[in-house]
Amino acid sequence: MFTKLLCTTKGHLINRHRVWHDSVDYRTTCDRCGKEMVRDAAGWMEFAEDEHAAERLPHPRERRQG
Repeated sequence: MFTKLLCTTKGHLINRHRVWHDSVDYRTTCDRCGKEMVRDAAGWMEFAEDEHAAERLPHPRERRQG
C-alpha cells in the first residue's frame, strides 16, 4: 500500500537495466509497485492494454519458453 502511494506522489521507479522493446515501445515494470510500464513520446506511463493496443511482442523470456 505504501509503495502505491509513493509511486502516485513521486512517480514510478524505472530500472533502466530491465527495459525491453516490444516492437512498438520500450517496456518494463516499476521496481517499486510492480505495475507494467510503457515509454512512448510522452514518457513513462502505466501500460493499459486498451490504450496501447498494437501488435506487440511478448517479453523475451516468454518467447524462449514457448
